[in-house]
Amino acid sequence: MSLEQFSQAHRSTIIITILCIAAVLRLAFLSHGQVLGDEPLYSVRSIGWVDTLGSILQTTPLQWFETPPWWTKLSFHDHPPLTFAINHIFFKLFGDTIFVSRLASALFGVANVLLIYVIAKKILQKETPSLLASALFAANDFAIFFARTAMMESLTMFFILLALFLFLKSLDSPSFLPWFGVALGLSILAKYVALVTLPLYFLVFLFFRRSWLKQSSFYLALALFFIVISPVVTYNIYLYQTVHHFDLQLAFLFGQDTPEWQELIGKEQRGDIMKRIRDTAAFIFYISPLISLLSIAGFLLGCVQIARTKEKTPQDVTLLLLTCGYALFPLLVGGLGRFLYYLLPFVVLFAAWFLVNIIPQTSKWAAPVYSIVLLYEVFFGANTTVVAATRPPLGWTNVTYTSRLVLEDYAMAELDNYLDVRLLPYHSGLQPETNIPTINKVIAASLERTKDRPTQRILLAYDNRFDIRVMLWTFARRSFYEGWPVKAVGDSVSFLETLYPDTRVYYVQSMSGAPRKSNPSRFDFEALGASFETDYWPTVIYNNDGDPVFKIFELPLSVFKEQVSSLAL
Repeated sequence: MSLEQFSQAHRSTIIITILCIAAVLRLAFLSHGQVLGDEPLYSVRSIGWVDTLGSILQTTPLQWFETPPWWTKLSFHDHPPLTFAINHIFFKLFGDTIFVSRLASALFGVANVLLIYVIAKKILQKETPSLLASALFAANDFAIFFARTAMMESLTMFFILLALFLFLKSLDSPSFLPWFGVALGLSILAKYVALVTLPLYFLVFLFFRRSWLKQSSFYLALALFFIVISPVVTYNIYLYQTVHHFDLQLAFLFGQDTPEWQELIGKEQRGDIMKRIRDTAAFIFYISPLISLLSIAGFLLGCVQIARTKEKTPQDVTLLLLTCGYALFPLLVGGLGRFLYYLLPFVVLFAAWFLVNIIPQTSKWAAPVYSIVLLYEVFFGANTTVVAATRPPLGWTNVTYTSRLVLEDYAMAELDNYLDVRLLPYHSGLQPETNIPTINKVIAASLERTKDRPTQRILLAYDNRFDIRVMLWTFARRSFYEGWPVKAVGDSVSFLETLYPDTRVYYVQSMSGAPRKSNPSRFDFEALGASFETDYWPTVIYNNDGDPVFKIFELPLSVFKEQVSSLAL
């Protein structure tokens, strides 16, 4: 039995095995590891479908209107709404934890593995290279990394791949065009990065399938596409009427002035064209050296073969166009990892195709070599992501793992566990107030849900050196959705005078391993912590490297107020 015959005979078993491995690599220790800067920006807003970052430098429509108009609920000021909606459903079903914030991304990441297989089968037309491409994606460290975060990438990739698969199906049967229109609309509704595919699909249509103009399914696909993207189109029309620019991403793309957004988070990292070229070229260091070599060789050989072929197929041209599109895209927006990630499906397709070409399936070396490549990729991917989430990875950088994806652990899940034990059983006896009416309604609803629990008056205070991920996930989330008042030490202390004398304070101080803002604070937090330690022993939370990250004090309000006031003078 040849390897191709074996693959065909055992296809279902092989696919299930690949999906199980993919699931383990994406779900194991999912709540561990660093919470990336953008994760809380998406998650905290997804929980209650509330579009605010709590910043005066990047305000949102919730802060512009006392009663936000209906259109403000259709999308978000910085991204389309679909990934927020999916995560909102997961939070509603399973609660708001770091694990749940990443769960949708992980599950969609597993689904992406299956989509890689069906896409490869449509393009490569053979079972073994298609299964090989799927397995390479399942084990790839870059794919695993983003599937283990609450970023938008894994979910957006699902809809981009789904649209690609349905487009390839439509090339054979126009009856799939309406489904392609829906999937294409959903990919754009997930993240604007999918806009890259629009002109590329149009080129394939123009040169290979103008006959679709005679098909009613083509016009139905157009109608469904515009219906699907109508929420974000409507949002941007009304936003432009209100402030004379589109949402943050489109405003940046079109070079519009955005006085409401003095701080464009992530845009400052774009750099000049030379920086973008260097950052884009660094893609090869995000994946294993083996896949880098195989994919580059496969792409070059593929280009040569397509160029030599007189009758070029629309499937091959589609693959080539999308590969080039997502390879060039970072040169426009910047070579950040989240933009380079979208090139990955095409990388594994070319790598699998090249591997099968240099070592044909008929060779006695085929099965052993394919197995060794896959085992190496599984180890490299697991070592870079799963192992690195709990301890330092094994071996040597760029050989057994890539240091670009091994990030410092901030122990935020451990801090969550500490606070959850002390707060979740209780109802807050102090109702927070913000200057955003919509947020105040969310807080009131949160307190209504917990009114039957025992009441405790607790203030969450924190070191204002923490960066936005701690401020949003650990503190703002508990204020919005649990009703606990929070206060940044280093701000005005007059607020403390309004609290009940029996209020208890949980003060969280940042230590050497904590994520901090770049601008230093003038407040002497070390002196404050030392003053508490004379009578109150803190709980210290450490990261995987044994470095202290958080120091937590439980204090009476009187002690906290006295020490903070004396140092604020």
